[in-house]
Amino acid sequence: MASMTDGISLDERILGFDARALSGYEPLPYGGLLRADVARPLSVDAAIWPPIFHVSEMIDRRVEFDTVQRDPRTGWNGILWDRLDEMRARLGAPTNRALPCYAVIAVTSWLAAAGAAAKPDAGWRCLGFDVADQWLDSGLMNMWSEDALPAARERYAGQLNAHHLFAVVDHARSFRAYSDRRVPEHAPFMVYGLYELTRARRGTADD
Repeated sequence: MASMTDGISLDERILGFDARALSGYEPLPYGGLLRADVARPLSVDAAIWPPIFHVSEMIDRRVEFDTVQRDPRTGWNGILWDRLDEMRARLGAPTNRALPCYAVIAVTSWLAAAGAAAKPDAGWRCLGFDVADQWLDSGLMNMWSEDALPAARERYAGQLNAHHLFAVVDHARSFRAYSDRRVPEHAPFMVYGLYELTRARRGTADD
């Protein structure tokens, strides 16, 4: 899935991997959601969809399980893992620590350096497309003010799937441009693809 920006061909490439909790937390969107009927939205934003791994003390206080420690710079912004095998090894290390159900996911974006990273596997389940800044703070499920929500809901809510993600990447690109104008201090926003690789009912991980 490619696009063009200023004459440069951009390809969807993998930014990294993560393990995100499927239970043991309550979502806490900042300012509201465009679709109020989505009880548990999914997002690249760790504050919306918490990882199994430690990201910050604020997120640790919100979850009902002990997060797994990791090296501070494992990948994109210290949140994603560069290598899937290393992340799975960390999750599979023997310990008495109980983890909630979780999904192993890949996060993608559109990069001009076509040889820099792999493309998403055709067999992975696409969960949808988020729009967030370079620190993975979601402009779709974060940063909302009361006065901006009604018009945004009317324009974009019907384009969101059951995970509160865009189902069509072109719709996400339109929202990206809108977010750059709405929250310029976080621009430029990026479109991120979320793909589910596997699920684990329960897991353990080394300290």
